Amino acid sequence: MGTVIDVQCQNCGAQRQYWLGIGQQFHDPEIILDMISKHHRGAAKHALKQSPGSEISGAYELAHCPGCNRLASVKHARVELGEQLLYEADHYCAKCDERMELIEEEDVARIPCAKCGGPLVMDEDCCVHWD
Repeated sequence: MGTVIDVQCQNCGAQRQYWLGIGQQFHDPEIILDMISKHHRGAAKHALKQSPGSEISGAYELAHCPGCNRLASVKHARVELGEQLLYEADHYCAKCDERMELIEEEDVARIPCAKCGGPLVMDEDCCVHWD
């Protein structure tokens, strides 16, 4: 089951919700492959084909752009064979096209607001579950 988190700037009041986690669709390898951009889908398929026993997983993850401080909920996929990472999706900022980094929810407090540079907080009382 996934969650929706609410992030707000303490300075300017900018507020946004982000979908995180997995739902029923993320248990089907074909659906996970389809959520990967066409440009990168071939690399994931190649990793699965070349390594029998490898598995693909996907989830909505929180990503941060170090260039413009934008946060985004991204559909993230990875292919693993045991502990070995064979493929991991890259994500690029829709605003400045810089490569985004995956972050944890607790990292939100260290990231400045993309609009004004003020401190961000996560509303602990606002949590919606989805499937």
